[in-house]
Amino acid sequence: MCFPYLLCYPTGNPIAIYNEVSDVGKKMASSKKQVKWIFTFSEDGDEYEVVLLHSTMSGKKKLLMNGKLLYESRKVVVYTIQHVL
Repeated sequence: MCFPYLLCYPTGNPIAIYNEVSDVGKKMASSKKQVKWIFTFSEDGDEYEVVLLHSTMSGKKKLLMNGKLLYESRKVVVYTIQHVL
């Protein structure tokens, strides 16, 4: 099976190797989250790394597989505050 950009991977059930969630924002660490998964499709197979970067302030997201960009959302979320008297 292949993703866009000619990024191919084997089929089958993935076997989890490692995962972590990190705060990686430059000025305020908690403003950007990085979620990383490392897995393989067989015990002797190649390892694959999937990384999701999510800005909690703007809503922007990036999805990478083995360092290659698969998806990027530049949708900016605007928050409004409403006061009720």
